[in-house]
Amino acid sequence: MEAFTQEITALSRSLSVQQQRIVTDALSSYFGKPLSLTPQALAVLEHHELQIIHDTVNGLVLTNHAVQDSHHGRWGSSGDDVTRKVSFGRIENHRIRQDGAVPFSVDTSDNWLDHKGIRCVFFDVDDTLYSQFDLTCCALKEVLTLPEHFPYIDAYRRIGYYSGKLSAEGDLLQASPQGERASRMREERFIQGLAEFGIPISREQGTRIQQAYSRLQGEMRLSTGAGELLASLNEIGMTVGIITNGNEEHQQGKLRTLGLNRYVPEERIMISSTVGFSKPDPRIFQLVNTRTGMKAQDSLYIGDSWPKDIAGASAAGWHTIWFNPLQAMPGNGNRPEAIVSTFAELRELLGLH
Repeated sequence: MEAFTQEITALSRSLSVQQQRIVTDALSSYFGKPLSLTPQALAVLEHHELQIIHDTVNGLVLTNHAVQDSHHGRWGSSGDDVTRKVSFGRIENHRIRQDGAVPFSVDTSDNWLDHKGIRCVFFDVDDTLYSQFDLTCCALKEVLTLPEHFPYIDAYRRIGYYSGKLSAEGDLLQASPQGERASRMREERFIQGLAEFGIPISREQGTRIQQAYSRLQGEMRLSTGAGELLASLNEIGMTVGIITNGNEEHQQGKLRTLGLNRYVPEERIMISSTVGFSKPDPRIFQLVNTRTGMKAQDSLYIGDSWPKDIAGASAAGWHTIWFNPLQAMPGNGNRPEAIVSTFAELRELLGLH
């Protein structure tokens, strides 16, 4: 892990002193223990902790690059002069509107795609074109009797955290979904995630939840309005595609189940394990521009993850729309040009009546 530690140290040196302080405060709060970005402090951390620190620091570096030519040219600044407070890579700013399809003064009187000069539209998959959250909730409800006011969204995020943590620890990020180690990880994420909410479950229950989830994944469908939107974009001549992180076999299985081959040709499906870059690395977006012949300023990315989708696409010079059905808090750096929570809102925003 020495090389990983050295990379974090090198990245952190490109941050301002204020950024370094804010990042360490946020990470210390997140992990519940004092942290710093010194090589000595990083050397005693576990791999999954280093992965989270790396992603947070790297996200700041990428967004710094993306905003360096902005009007203010300062991280954490914006035209409305609202102070941003970072909390583990996110900005707490309750004045940012999330209740409408166009929170950042986009003029909907024009065709948004024409107004921005968009010719290329790519999408994230998980929790964008379909709801991974809904699958998780259904699987939990099928096996467990949970309290009436159980915080499903918070639990879903912690289950996702343990999925990433355990995958990193077991070097499973690009592994086959059929392997025994991957199956055990998927059961363990439910056990550890639910334990944080006072719901102890057995290994057998974890297995049953994962089995229910896998069965439901084989039956999943595109989110309401997603297929119609993809078809409309194709009809008006847009170059439509997908950028997704994950194992090729696993992601391709999802795409087949969702029937996305009806809307997106194989050559416009970019899976991180296949192309060698993962979001938020801007090179995966740059690869799309190379393969499609489209310019970054003509390209739009739509996804649910601020640190991966919005930060990565922005760093590559793309237009972005944040698809935020779970009402997550905004992140740091470049903000998207619009926020939507449904495909009906997205359709209206894009002027696809």
